[in-house]
Amino acid sequence: MQSTPQPEDDGLTMQRLAPGQFDVVLGSHPARRAAASGNGNWPLSSVLICLALLIAIIFLIAQMFRTPKPAATVIPAPPIAEVVSETDPEPVAQVRNVEQVVYIAPKVEVSQPATARPLDACLKDGNVIDRDVINCRFGEAQANDSQATRPQGMVSDRYMATYKAAAAKPKTEPARRYEVAGVFIREIDGRNRYEARYRISNNHIETSSVCMNFLADSVEHRECRRAAVPYFKDMCSDWSKRVAKDKSDKNKLAQEQYCTAARDYSA
Repeated sequence: MQSTPQPEDDGLTMQRLAPGQFDVVLGSHPARRAAASGNGNWPLSSVLICLALLIAIIFLIAQMFRTPKPAATVIPAPPIAEVVSETDPEPVAQVRNVEQVVYIAPKVEVSQPATARPLDACLKDGNVIDRDVINCRFGEAQANDSQATRPQGMVSDRYMATYKAAAAKPKTEPARRYEVAGVFIREIDGRNRYEARYRISNNHIETSSVCMNFLADSVEHRECRRAAVPYFKDMCSDWSKRVAKDKSDKNKLAQEQYCTAARDYSA
């Protein structure tokens, strides 16, 4: 048997009417209307229960991920130390007996000056005034010539002895100030040069110190002193020519120094 196909009218029932009449019935098929009514909205109680469960789940999740705040701990205040001021005991005054010695200076007896008697009452026969007349008039306390102290000099004997001892010592001459000069002079019989050093004191060359940088008994010392003779003569001649052109103090001092050495020096 073949099943009859269902009409595809989506539940629309159309009925042919008599001519002159028309009627349109819109709506679903009675079978589909019942199915549609079964799949409608949820009842209100179910919705409220679901909302309550959802709120409870959200609250539990929030409590799980929420970090608990630390409980505020109350720190007790430190105990206040009671300061008790102890009064220091007053020191007991110690009494010490000290023996005190009081020195009493002796009284100085000052003799009253004797009243001078009139001179006429003390003079004897004549007008001679001697020791007896003086003692008669001014009293017996007058000192005689033997008791009178002799005047001393302005300086003591010890000072005079020290002064005489210092004067007897020979006077030492103060150390002379000098400077050392050095020049190069040519050997007389050769081409060698010697460095001749000598002392200059008060612008005068000490002739005994010429070539003092060599040993006294050496050949160099002898040849150096020989070569110094013409050297001083040449320097005296040169500085004399300079003084003739320029009479300055510097040139005059140099001329005097070398000319004096040329005159007094001998090898």
